[in-house]
Amino acid sequence: MPTTIENRDWKKIAEDSLTNFSVYKLDRPILPNDSILFLFSIKSRPNTVYNRYSDVLENGTYLKSEIFPRFGYFAETEIARPENRDALYNHYQSIDADLIRFETIVSTSQDQIAIAPGILEAEWIEKGRAYFHYRMENPFKFVFGYHSGRYITYSERYRGVECKIYHHPAHTYNLPQLLDGLKASLDYHTEHFGPYPYKQAHIIEFARSEGSYATTAGNCIPTSEIRFVNDKRVVQRGGADLAFYVIAHELSHQWWGAQVIPANVLGAPFVTESLAEYNTAKIYEKKYGRERVLKFLDIQKNRYLSGLTTATENEAPLIYVTPEQTHISYGRGALALYTLSEYIGEEKMNAALKNYFDKAKYKAPPYTTSLELLHYLKMETPDSLQYVVTDLFEKPGSEILLRYMQDACL
Repeated sequence: MPTTIENRDWKKIAEDSLTNFSVYKLDRPILPNDSILFLFSIKSRPNTVYNRYSDVLENGTYLKSEIFPRFGYFAETEIARPENRDALYNHYQSIDADLIRFETIVSTSQDQIAIAPGILEAEWIEKGRAYFHYRMENPFKFVFGYHSGRYITYSERYRGVECKIYHHPAHTYNLPQLLDGLKASLDYHTEHFGPYPYKQAHIIEFARSEGSYATTAGNCIPTSEIRFVNDKRVVQRGGADLAFYVIAHELSHQWWGAQVIPANVLGAPFVTESLAEYNTAKIYEKKYGRERVLKFLDIQKNRYLSGLTTATENEAPLIYVTPEQTHISYGRGALALYTLSEYIGEEKMNAALKNYFDKAKYKAPPYTTSLELLHYLKMETPDSLQYVVTDLFEKPGSEILLRYMQDACL
């Protein structure tokens, strides 16, 4: 990765090729609101028949922002508790930047479409290559990806948002469900919490060889092809609609994780993943009804309980959950928040979340924490039910949650 700094005198004073870590000394410090022009190149090692070195593929390239150089020294240290005020100045996905302004030009083979976050400003052909110029409307987290493939599109304009799916030409089984998940999530979150921050919402299929997950990156939702080829007969027989659910969950992160961004402390996944899972359950309930949402929550129960059997560390309260404890943040988090809504009602639950959202959205450092979320949940809970909040969120395990799972026949 050859590098140069254009508008500073500098010299490299140390390099560790094993860890790809270099130390540069500038002729003068970088002051607040100052900038430097840092140029670099990245070379991909070609794949072979037997070895996979690169995510540059013949059809279906998916390059993540992890390939970019980052600034600073990052030691693996224990995550601080949310009570530690000094730890609240980096968000949960921040290494060396809070939010970034983003504009990019990407080229690919002439028969493919290249996709990155942002609005497509221009596209053209030059010397047998296809070029695409994207620009993000607003600053966003330094977490995104580049895609390139022989895609076709399926789209609809909804609530003033261009909803588009980029997919493999043969993978058409679940397109209506994917689009329905996007629209239902837009409806629910816009009604209860506020407007979607972009003019576009794009679902982009990536190869199963790259993973089975989905994620959110600016106005893009990269999604594994496994969600494009689900057996629709499972849904018709009353099973979980995972294509609908996954997209509804990922769009939920545009409110919980993109507008409300927690600090890099214990409990951050409670703010992002637990809230996204809970709201997805409510969206799912409005789409499929009470009986079907209980089946969805049964999946969360199994995720939670099976995670407990394989966990290597003690169960944490939700307000102190770690990023690794996904069975707690996803499984138990969805169940606990849904249980609280059963006690105080969906209207009070949404009032608590709306008040929290309005306080924490786009909050500059110090970032929000699980303790702030807990405060707003308590504010909408009657004194006679405060013990429910304590049991569900502040203790490891929960007698009330176990009782609710039994009563709901989960």
